Amino acid sequence: SWMVVLAGAEIAYVVHHRRSIALMGYLNRYLLDRLAIQQPSGRTAARLMLAIADQYARRDAGMREDILAERFGLGLDVVQESLTRMERAGIVLEADAIGRAWVPGRPLEQIRVVEVIKLFDLDHARNPRNDQLGEVWAQLDEAREGVIGTLTYAQLTASSRPSETIER
Repeated sequence: SWMVVLAGAEIAYVVHHRRSIALMGYLNRYLLDRLAIQQPSGRTAARLMLAIADQYARRDAGMREDILAERFGLGLDVVQESLTRMERAGIVLEADAIGRAWVPGRPLEQIRVVEVIKLFDLDHARNPRNDQLGEVWAQLDEAREGVIGTLTYAQLTASSRPSETIER
């Protein structure tokens, strides 16, 4: 009977941590479906932050990570990793609530969308040389700053949602 309990615990662990296990190299790369293993991205984090900001602005309440995972069709590990990275940067805070609720870490007027995206768009290369690719990245960074450089979550939550507009 204990074997069944232990086997169940092991299976549950593998199912919930498949991304970590895959990254450690324990899954056969030929059997691994790369699309099934989600990774945090700047755009995804920006959407998570918008959901948290919207919940806080409209209901003065935090957003639970399981609700975020279900709403955006993400794995709980991806949501947790994204929120942890944003928490380290002071963008969100974990509130005392049932089920780990998250709230903005600063006033929404002080949190820029580009700040969230930059957290996940880091170049991890050590000592990259000055070349044409570096120039392309610099141009992309400048263009991003020009388009969304000053856009804050206060501006995004103040605008009406498409589902709230009434068509006549």
